[in-house]
Amino acid sequence: MSLEKSPLEERQSLANLAVDIVRDAQRLFEQQVALTKRQLFEDWTRARPVALWIALGFVALCVVSILSACTIVFLLNKLSGIDLWICFAIVDLALLLVAALSFLIARSKLKGVSVING
Repeated sequence: MSLEKSPLEERQSLANLAVDIVRDAQRLFEQQVALTKRQLFEDWTRARPVALWIALGFVALCVVSILSACTIVFLLNKLSGIDLWICFAIVDLALLLVAALSFLIARSKLKGVSVING
C-alpha cells in the first residue's frame, strides 16, 4: 500500500477543501447579516422613545414659535401704532430672512460633508 495520493485523489481533496471554504464563507455571511439585523433592531428599540420625545419637543417648539411671533406682532402694533397687517408683514419678513439665512448656511456646510464613508 502506498501512502501517496493519486492526482485524482489530490484534485478531489482540493475540490472538497474549496467547497468547505465556500460553505464556511456563506455561513459566516449569513451570521453577519443576522447579527447586523439584530443590532439594528436593538438600536431602534433604544432610539424609539428618544425619537418620540424629540418629536414632542419639536411640536411644542412649533406652537411656541407661532405664539411668540403673534406676541411680537401685537407688541409691535401696540408700541408703534402701525397697522396690524403691516406688523404681521414685518414679522413675516424677518422670519423669512432668518429661515433663508439658516438654509444658506446649512447648504454651505453640507457641501463639505461626505455621505459615503471612505
